[in-house]
Amino acid sequence: MMFELPVVSTHWRGIPDIVVDKETGLLVPIINPLALADSLSWLMLHPELAEMMGKKGRARFLHDFTLEKHLLAMEASIKSVDNEGYGENSEAGSRYLDLDPKPSIAAMTSVLQANKGQQASG
Repeated sequence: MMFELPVVSTHWRGIPDIVVDKETGLLVPIINPLALADSLSWLMLHPELAEMMGKKGRARFLHDFTLEKHLLAMEASIKSVDNEGYGENSEAGSRYLDLDPKPSIAAMTSVLQANKGQQASG
């Protein structure tokens, strides 16, 4: 998807959450080499539709799956855990007195800022 090419994959675990069948690529049943071959052949016979799927896949990647999106989601998760009272004074946090979530948040913020700087220069 990142390279603006249609994806051919299987209906397995979380893949259908990423690849939209007949929109960003084609999904086939698992352990079905004939279906896989048919899908690859179909894409070769329909290059204009394959190109359209590739473009839609690239747009989906840029909208939903960039590193920045994942880092922001991770930062939000860390902050939500901290805000829910898992610090050292909480029942859950008291088992880990030497662990403080605040340095993790600061480290994540630092990673996000460094990543934004790399993306801006690249």
